[in-house]
Amino acid sequence: MALRVIIVWLYERSASVLAAIVCHAASNVGWSLFPDHESHYDPVVSGIAAAAVAVLVVAAWPGRSSR
Repeated sequence: MALRVIIVWLYERSASVLAAIVCHAASNVGWSLFPDHESHYDPVVSGIAAAAVAVLVVAAWPGRSSR
């Protein structure tokens, strides 16, 4: 859910689908960048980081874009 908030915020702020695509692709590929394919990947840590960023995004930029 937090990643959805971040992706929508990126789209709203940049008015670019490319920004949303890059963010989604980075989240899908990120786990495979660890050595031995997900050996040190912890989805709980990723979820907490995404939730923290989503809270910051919602708190710091509460208004809608000017589009």
